[in-house]
Amino acid sequence: MVKQFLVLLKKRGKIILPLFLFIVIIQPVIGSTSITGITGLINTPTAKIIPDGKASFGMGYTDKKYSIHGPEHAQLAYYVTIGYLPFLEGSLRITTFPSKEGQGATGSVKDRMASVKFRINKESRYIPAFLVGFHDVLGIYGHEDDHLESVFFNTSYAVASKSLPLWILGSWDFHIGYASEILIKNAGGHSMVGFFSGVEKHIKEYITFMGEYDTKRYNFGIRFTPFRDWLVMDVVFLGAKKISGGLSVSVNL
Repeated sequence: MVKQFLVLLKKRGKIILPLFLFIVIIQPVIGSTSITGITGLINTPTAKIIPDGKASFGMGYTDKKYSIHGPEHAQLAYYVTIGYLPFLEGSLRITTFPSKEGQGATGSVKDRMASVKFRINKESRYIPAFLVGFHDVLGIYGHEDDHLESVFFNTSYAVASKSLPLWILGSWDFHIGYASEILIKNAGGHSMVGFFSGVEKHIKEYITFMGEYDTKRYNFGIRFTPFRDWLVMDVVFLGAKKISGGLSVSVNL
């Protein structure tokens, strides 16, 4: 598999090598986790979860144009995501907003967030997998109802995922969901509100092409898995133009 990857890299080096160097050298995210730290595509979740007894450690970089504190400050997320039961995934994340000049109050801000995903059912031949999830719900504790400005990424969502064959194009994974601010309407920010969707296509064993609409913009990316489940590297284009990325490592608990 590594030999095949090197052959592909040699043939398509002008395209793949710069992307590969970016995700290895610069800011990374994801494990089969999105750049938000949960299993998903780029910014959006899917109905997939990390297997029971596995953990993913990673980091993600979001260009300052699409950062929650943009356009002045980029966004860096560090996370650990754990599959605790066959139907449950939990994630803890710290997000920072470093200042380019290293000055200003925003540069020192650190947001702490807990997320959880509950899978209702697994995908079957005719029925998609279905899942509900919650971001930053614990942020409501320790805050008065009218003092939730520091809760930046809250959302509650439901999503369905299904793999479908497209004739000679092979099998594609489709995802569609809806996100709401219903639990904390007066939060300082919400990561998603509205309908979102995505699609992914696995090429060989180590490359996946991804596309999504995250309720605000269209994003595209490539996911590299040169060592199967152990190492995952993503390079993504937010808004189809601003480059961001991620890196994660998975281990058995």
